[in-house]
Amino acid sequence: MIGHALSHYRVLEEIGAGGMGVLYRAHDERLDRDVAVKVLPPGTLTDETSRKRFRKEALLLSRLNHPNIETIHDFDTQDGVDFLVMEYIPGVTLDEQLAKGALSEKEIARLGIQLADGLSAAHEQGVLHRDLKPGNLRVTPDGRLKILDFGLAKLLHPPSETAATESLSETQAGAGTLPYMAPEQLLGEKVDARTDIYGLGAVLYEMATGRRPFPEIQKSRLTDAILHQNPHLPGALNHRISPGLERIIVKALDKDPEHRYQSAKELRVDLARLGAGALIAVPSTRVEADESAAAAASATTPAAIATPGPTRRKQTILWSLTGLLVGAIVAGSTVWKFSVPHSQTPKPITRLVMALSPGGQPWPQNNPGIVLSPDGTHLVYVGYRGGVRQLFVRTMNEFEAASIPDTENAVGPFFSPNGQWIGFFANGKLKKVSLGGGAPLTLCDAPDPQGGSWGPDDTILFAPTCCTGISADSGRWRNTADLDRPKLAEGRGSPCLAGDPARRSGRALHCPRSSSSSKRHRGPITRDG
Repeated sequence: MIGHALSHYRVLEEIGAGGMGVLYRAHDERLDRDVAVKVLPPGTLTDETSRKRFRKEALLLSRLNHPNIETIHDFDTQDGVDFLVMEYIPGVTLDEQLAKGALSEKEIARLGIQLADGLSAAHEQGVLHRDLKPGNLRVTPDGRLKILDFGLAKLLHPPSETAATESLSETQAGAGTLPYMAPEQLLGEKVDARTDIYGLGAVLYEMATGRRPFPEIQKSRLTDAILHQNPHLPGALNHRISPGLERIIVKALDKDPEHRYQSAKELRVDLARLGAGALIAVPSTRVEADESAAAAASATTPAAIATPGPTRRKQTILWSLTGLLVGAIVAGSTVWKFSVPHSQTPKPITRLVMALSPGGQPWPQNNPGIVLSPDGTHLVYVGYRGGVRQLFVRTMNEFEAASIPDTENAVGPFFSPNGQWIGFFANGKLKKVSLGGGAPLTLCDAPDPQGGSWGPDDTILFAPTCCTGISADSGRWRNTADLDRPKLAEGRGSPCLAGDPARRSGRALHCPRSSSSSKRHRGPITRDG
């Protein structure tokens, strides 16, 4: 093929090859410019399905005109060879760039915004890419990102039944590149724009960590990981990653499309905020944390106050008292967390409103129902939805809280020192759940829990197990005799490692004395069991 001419395009060199075609650099002898020419791979010239799909790629590309998407110039056939002519894009593919290692957060945000812009433009034209990966993204010498290879693209909203029948994927259930495929795509289920959001999240993950979300090589294990496991949090692999970027990536990679970003534009907004340094805190924001918060707010409107009857008046007073209690707790926690010397500029205060139980009852006396992550970016609390008590998490830069699945009847939440896990009690068990998503893990029995504390050595202490802890990693009992002898306080309450979360040394404990009827678990259990 090299040296030959396809129409007025002289083929110069091969620059890429794959299952969907071979790509050459060629010279347009009429307009005196270099172009990229894509032809079907050898062996498919007589495959009518492949030729049909190839023509469809050209038609879909012709619908798109955006600076972050490759531009099509021509489609033609010569001597039985179909070829697609596109702009020639100098530079390197993203996977070539990532071979040198993870990118800086600033570069991730810059390239991610361009990728989201290109995807948004494609989706607005009803085109779903379905094969987003670093190898299909090219970065020019001046830093522009281009989305390539729409060979597996699909028309989201065909204008007619005939077009639907002729979609590019009519014979390709589960088409895509396996390590970057969304669960619904892998299962051959219905796909939409959120499927591309997952692919975008996988690309962001690789830019942030230098590795794929699921590095398994064996196909069966990789498939199982995509469907049933959560990837390692990016921050655990690259400590330079901010919580803001990590949250974006984790949300984009959610296995449930309903929990992902619902559009590329939505994701782009968060990336832009991240690039501007505005994703960590939102000052002076009033938040309705769950569905019942709206009802709580409406109870204090003039119309509600004017409603006659002792029941309405009693409920209004009760909600008002509860609101004061919550406000005091949140304000106290915020002042404690963000207090700084007078010589420094005060941190912005984030305010929120949340409703507790339908009856206006606060959390159990010995189990605090609200906790702030060590870095101050997440708030976890016990709330109610549909009459069911469960955990909710709110990122401090967002306006809404989200329920944490499978945490029904939860009480006493507490964070791990790195802020990536949440410990809690439910149905007589001590459990933990990843802030990044996934099912809760049961660690041990915990009847009559009085609260817990998570130490820097991954030991969880919880009352009434005063002087014994449990490994947060293995769930095995651990002897705490090597720690400083704890002081006992009268009454019942939550054990707590001395000092605030940012300064915990794990060398001193405050362990309240449990009631005489409570059982106490004892060692000796070592870290290794």
